[in-house]
Amino acid sequence: MACVHGFRYPHLLYIYKKHTLMDPNQQYQQQPPPPNYPPPPQAADNGKTVAILAYVTLIGFIIAIIMHTSGTNKTRLGAFHLRQALGLFIMYIAGLFLLMIISMVMWFLWALIPIWGLCAFVFLILGIVNAANGQEKPIPLIGGLSEKMLGNAFN
Repeated sequence: MACVHGFRYPHLLYIYKKHTLMDPNQQYQQQPPPPNYPPPPQAADNGKTVAILAYVTLIGFIIAIIMHTSGTNKTRLGAFHLRQALGLFIMYIAGLFLLMIISMVMWFLWALIPIWGLCAFVFLILGIVNAANGQEKPIPLIGGLSEKMLGNAFN
């Protein structure tokens, strides 16, 4: 098939020229500049990001500590939930270690280890919900003790 002016399809050349050629007699008005809208307001997280990240695995806890100690994210809510998450982690590891030692003597207590893990998971979910709601509410059974143990940590 023969090419006209580099176009394989000549009927498209007519449409192309029709839409790209400007009429020299036509006056074009300059478009007004777009309105200058203010930037959208930044959502204030008030430390919720740090508070939620504190409960999400050990890596999330480390990231939350780095975010909390560096600059603008140092809030009371973040510090509270960092203490709660650290207290929960310490209590879980200590209880797990204690259950393993005791279950070596009394073998039937191995059944309590998954129950201990389930309790820790429930407390973890409660902590995440409190952090997402922006509440400084201690975790049941563990929260008061972790506040006493870690009183001024992360301030």
